Amino acid sequence: MLSSAGVGCGDPRPAPSRPRGAEWARDRPRPDKASLFGDPALLPTREGERARTELAYAGEIESAIRLLQGAVDVRVDVELTPRLEAPTAAVVARFAAETALNERRLDIDRILHAVLPDGGAARTEIVLSVVEPERPESGPSKAPLAIACLGLGFCVGVAFERLRKLGRRR
Repeated sequence: MLSSAGVGCGDPRPAPSRPRGAEWARDRPRPDKASLFGDPALLPTREGERARTELAYAGEIESAIRLLQGAVDVRVDVELTPRLEAPTAAVVARFAAETALNERRLDIDRILHAVLPDGGAARTEIVLSVVEPERPESGPSKAPLAIACLGLGFCVGVAFERLRKLGRRR
């Protein structure tokens, strides 16, 4: 039994317009390596296996760096080249204010050389920053607003009193 509503008839409403150009690209979330290759249900390819291996190395390095004293936020990206060249690793890490960054840089370098294949020849880029402790923000003072409300109330009170006196005279 066929329904007449579904045969040869499209949706009478117009299709929503899709933003184009920079607006569309800006609103769309950027895919990363984990979202593209992280699903084990995908058929294995050379690129997919290499991406999964890179993700595994990056995860191992991130978890090791997070164990360092003062680590607040860590992001690691590992690139293994298809040819037999040295791997490339990029580390971006933020540490608490009391941390000595030079010591942490040496620790991270040791971790990279221990985890990466052919770690001694690996090309690494390490970017470290210090997270300053949060200070309470001094917002705008509420005293001017309170004085303005008090003045407005006083003016309204005076106006009502004068109107009342004018009403008595008549």
